[in-house]
Amino acid sequence: MSLALRLARQQPAYRDPRARAKDFDEIDSGFTFEQARVEAERCVQCSKPACAIEGCPLGNAIPRWIDHVVQGRLRQAAWVLATTAPMPELCGKLCPHERLCESRCVLGQASKPVAIGALEAFVGRVAEERGWFAPAPSRMPSGLPVRFAGAADRTDQSDPTDRSDRRGHPERIRGASGHVAIIGSGPAGLAAADRLLALGHAVTMFERAPVAGGVPSYGIPSFKYAKSRVERLVERVRRKGAAIFCGIEVGRDVTVRELRKDFDAVLLAIGAPRGRLLDLPGCGLEGIYSATGFLVNGNVPAECIDEADRREIRRGRRCVVIGGGDTSADCVRTAVRLGFEEVRCLYRRSLEEITGRLADRGYAQEEGVVYQFLTSPTRFEGSGRVERVVCERMALGEPDGSGRARPVPIPGSEYVLEADAVVLSLGYDVDRKLLESARCQLGPDGLVVDDNLMTSRRGVFAAGDVVRGADLIVHAARDGRDAAMAIDRFLREG
Repeated sequence: MSLALRLARQQPAYRDPRARAKDFDEIDSGFTFEQARVEAERCVQCSKPACAIEGCPLGNAIPRWIDHVVQGRLRQAAWVLATTAPMPELCGKLCPHERLCESRCVLGQASKPVAIGALEAFVGRVAEERGWFAPAPSRMPSGLPVRFAGAADRTDQSDPTDRSDRRGHPERIRGASGHVAIIGSGPAGLAAADRLLALGHAVTMFERAPVAGGVPSYGIPSFKYAKSRVERLVERVRRKGAAIFCGIEVGRDVTVRELRKDFDAVLLAIGAPRGRLLDLPGCGLEGIYSATGFLVNGNVPAECIDEADRREIRRGRRCVVIGGGDTSADCVRTAVRLGFEEVRCLYRRSLEEITGRLADRGYAQEEGVVYQFLTSPTRFEGSGRVERVVCERMALGEPDGSGRARPVPIPGSEYVLEADAVVLSLGYDVDRKLLESARCQLGPDGLVVDDNLMTSRRGVFAAGDVVRGADLIVHAARDGRDAAMAIDRFLREG
């Protein structure tokens, strides 16, 4: 028997569910150095690794950096990862590895696959702690007006309520190949900024929220990825030379047209922030929240939330979350930590069709969450506030446009669930209003872009969820990296 088959798959140490359900701290400490080495030894070093070629959207050289871990060369492992992965510590923690790289691991045919995700998170964490990804602070561009230079030096600390004279723009930086404006500071924007800076371009980022980071800052609960880690990701890009301005909404404070005049290229990386709603009786009752509103107000400090987005989460005994994706798992686990005693997740399809990460659903069940499959709401009832969810049971019919079995109501199957709060976790859409103001051609789900990720407007590019719809962080990171390469070609070729 080979060494890879003799070694058991390693597991990080997880906190007790009863203890972790009381706070928003991360639930595991990741691999130890010894665990990482043992797990890395399970890799059989395929000559044509399907885990990398077919399974990794970023094309990470997985066997290569894992071999460096085996040899104890962690800095080299981090360097190899960084050549393709803009934020390995983030993707290592949050990617659905069981559906991506690990599903293509050849060892999984005879045993459990190599824990590629946990190894990537380990390498990223060590590199982060030792400062291998963080350069010395860059001098701010000399062409920046005083008001912008000061704000950029105090990244994430601009006053979102101060709308005074924000129409001026940084001048192009002498000596740089080009100056690029990035709208949005989530994974796509940060990945693009990281690559553009490495290619010698100047970058200025504009973020609507009071704090940079996008979904990892606002939509990912701290028990999955600590806010301090997101802050370090943003700080790393700033230290490389990016100017980041928070509290500036493109379309309100400044237009894409104005930015295109003042910058050599513009990248739209605004994500898909609009949560979908249900058109059911009672949807207007108090106590019914969008997933974004619930997550943001449930685990982000009030001072970091734009005043227009602040909403008090009224605590109660029972919380019902509707939806079956990754976000719904985040919502039910947040509800547990907010003190709801009974938390249920309703999903209209079966266990086999659920799209969320298996691990997250398992963590939620350990923390007391109850999943009810083949269940869909028909209306919400209450006197001003939601008090009941009227549900009906479903059966699975023929496949729909998604390729999954279509849920069909079972006549006469209605029943009632008591609820003090309801969270709608039904997916996200792009902000078409902003896109229309940018005067870019729109497709059914977002922007129409060419092979170089340029929109129908010359010099305006797009990347991430704004193009593909709500998707994985790793896809946003890949899109941001690829958009940066496309922008680089555009600027150098004219």
